[in-house]
Amino acid sequence: MIFLSDHGERLFDNASAMTTSGTVSDGVAPGDRRSFFIWLSPAYRDAYPSSVQRLKSNARSTAELSNLFETVTDLARVDYENRAAARSLFSDGFQPPRELQVLNTDEKAASLAPEAGPAGQ
Repeated sequence: MIFLSDHGERLFDNASAMTTSGTVSDGVAPGDRRSFFIWLSPAYRDAYPSSVQRLKSNARSTAELSNLFETVTDLARVDYENRAAARSLFSDGFQPPRELQVLNTDEKAASLAPEAGPAGQ
């Protein structure tokens, strides 16, 4: 099972933003995180222990919607020509995004550096 939230907890009202997990800076809330989690059945974990280990090693990485396709492809054990395997959370060479594009309260694009996980992970 894979769950990826399609939105964060952000409310806009006259150029101000409120979130449950951060403060507003230049009209964006850098602490605004969205949920992305994967649950694997015991049978899958037993059948593919190396994939599970790679997923665990990427558990605290920043991921976004664009990582979903390659992650599902790996989960289903599908291979195809010119795969972008480094976009999969099952990849030992996973490359998290270098910046996140968001809209600020003026609906203008802004770039945020991805947050580090707990304890700098």
